[in-house]
Amino acid sequence: MEVFKEPWSHIVIDDYYPDDVFKKLIKYSKRKLKENNFGTDGTFRMRFERDPELDEILSSHILSEKYFKYFENHREYNQDFSVYTEISGIIGPYRYKIHSEAPNKVMSLVVYLGPEQGRGTRLYDKDKNFVKEIEWKPNRAFIFCGQDDVTWHDYLCDKGYFRITINQFIERGDCAQTFKVC
Repeated sequence: MEVFKEPWSHIVIDDYYPDDVFKKLIKYSKRKLKENNFGTDGTFRMRFERDPELDEILSSHILSEKYFKYFENHREYNQDFSVYTEISGIIGPYRYKIHSEAPNKVMSLVVYLGPEQGRGTRLYDKDKNFVKEIEWKPNRAFIFCGQDDVTWHDYLCDKGYFRITINQFIERGDCAQTFKVC
């Protein structure tokens, strides 16, 4: 595990999931995308969320509060929080705009699933100047706590490639789900 402070606090962990869990996630995500004709029917972005099968795979690997100690300035939350999980698939060319994390998200986890080669998450400073990319590596986790007008980031997928991630968020129950997009 590596903790970084620039351009804002974040953690990178390689081999985040145990090998057996990671293999199950790959198998699950590929099956779900295929069942829904991902990419063959013109779709370029697809998410699967709040699925009992996914919850079972991740039963002992849910994003937890233990990482808060690494973040000095995280959003306030109370015991009324929940953990939201999704699998996200993207086919390039695709770019999600630079954005600060949604106000309902207290902590965010992105784990790269596949393929072997891809584009990671790009981080920007408070003035939206590119600083670095969290390089793509399967089973690499990127964890951060959203801060308004601070945690600017984006992600993309080059033409002819795809990108599959698993995302988990600790969410406040008292905040509207709106994104701040530049």
